[in-house]
Amino acid sequence: MSPSVKRPPGPRGKLFLGSLPERRSRPLKLYMDGALDHGDVVFYKMGPLNVYLLNGPDHIKHVLQDNQKNYFKGVGYETLEPALGNGLLLSDGDFWRRQRKLSQPAFHRQRLTGFATRMAECTSEMLARWSAQAERGERVDVAREMMRLTMGIVSRTLLTTDVSGEADAVGEALARLLEETNKRLLSVLRLTKLPTRRNLQFNRDLKLLNDLVYKIIREK
Repeated sequence: MSPSVKRPPGPRGKLFLGSLPERRSRPLKLYMDGALDHGDVVFYKMGPLNVYLLNGPDHIKHVLQDNQKNYFKGVGYETLEPALGNGLLLSDGDFWRRQRKLSQPAFHRQRLTGFATRMAECTSEMLARWSAQAERGERVDVAREMMRLTMGIVSRTLLTTDVSGEADAVGEALARLLEETNKRLLSVLRLTKLPTRRNLQFNRDLKLLNDLVYKIIREK
């Protein structure tokens, strides 16, 4: 940032650490409060890093569309790669453009119309299941049901193979993976190669997801 440019408003945070403790414990509240209290552009001090939150549509368009060649995905994304791979979410530059070109046919307007039909079918099946459970006086675990619905929609529309029956195991593994990835992202020391309990669990969860993908590929 140029010395002549005024820094955007933002929370004061703590000495040296800034807003890092809140980012660790309550990230959604930190960013929501920042947007509500300080507007479309919010500045955060996160330890040694300067972080900017953009909320205004014009600012987001400036970064993601009009000037996207001036920006890259940034610090910390390498920590996400073990769990999320090197797909569209994490890749940059020419590699990202090649991946986007390969995936674009899957999101053609005509295919999206077909997706809507499958989404409605999966949702109707879920509601019918809920009605039967309600008649029996059973409780419904909404978080688990939403994971099952999501997996059903994704697998039927994009993978042409229904893996919704794996939703419970996948949902639990995915939740642990994302939680551990977030901890690694905020850690000063990333000892990911040591055979600690957390690292071993991370590897088991990752293997479960990879095995499911291989299963889908074999069935296709």
